Amino acid sequence: MTELLCTLRSAKRQGRRRGIEPITVAPDGRRWALLAAGPAADGAAVRANLTAVVESFRPAGPD
Repeated sequence: MTELLCTLRSAKRQGRRRGIEPITVAPDGRRWALLAAGPAADGAAVRANLTAVVESFRPAGPD
């Protein structure tokens, strides 16, 4: 799995944010980008949220 990691400043959230965005490949070969974000100081919580998202992700069928 490929991941994009980023840290950014957020005026709205009043501080630095951490984002983790993995690229996931579904069984049918389609690629999906999933995103978890949260306070930069709490990377473990952001990673835990991402793990929950990835484990529960069920891609929609083709239209």
